[in-house]
Amino acid sequence: MALWLAPSPVAAGTPSPAPGSSCSNRTGHQTAFFDTGEYRPTQTSFAPDHSIWVLGWKPPRKDRENRDYFILRNFSQEGKELGAYLPRSSFAPEPEPVISSIGSWKIRTTKERVGAFLYYANPLVKPGEGEVTQWIETDLNGKETGRWDFRGDYYPLALTQSGALYGQGDGLAVFDRATNTWRPVPGMPDGHLLGADGENLVFWLRGASTLRWVPAK
Repeated sequence: MALWLAPSPVAAGTPSPAPGSSCSNRTGHQTAFFDTGEYRPTQTSFAPDHSIWVLGWKPPRKDRENRDYFILRNFSQEGKELGAYLPRSSFAPEPEPVISSIGSWKIRTTKERVGAFLYYANPLVKPGEGEVTQWIETDLNGKETGRWDFRGDYYPLALTQSGALYGQGDGLAVFDRATNTWRPVPGMPDGHLLGADGENLVFWLRGASTLRWVPAK
């Protein structure tokens, strides 16, 4: 699911002494930690099978210039790596497609696909004019199914089970993969789009501590 309250939440980051991801229960007690070596997880998402999809990077170093690695990985909740996908060499040398980021999310999973938002670190700042970000998708076997460059005022926030991608910026919009454009969606609640739950969009209503589920259009 795109919005899922997991029995074991996962955090990605670079805790000392080594990068990795940790699982915790609902009380915040850490139940597992798996070391990912030089690979630094930045974003995580639970798949419907409860495995964990991770987006991450390796900071460039002169002694690692010619060493390729995979930016997308799949782990079990016990920390076993189930697969590694999307080689760094399949992207331009600069800038980095994945780096440490501030807030929000950049990876979502559904029953059929994994989607990731690349080349964007800070969701509190809109991309500059002409700046290119990218949405990339794979199937649940890690096979790439498409890449789309974004130029515009929408930040992708929700991926429904059927694969519709919704973004928010100056209003709400749904992404048309065929034309590589955003189509405005009127009549939605005044609030922050948190994600999708099945075929519903979930909003945190502005000025209230209230969530609202609204059927996607």
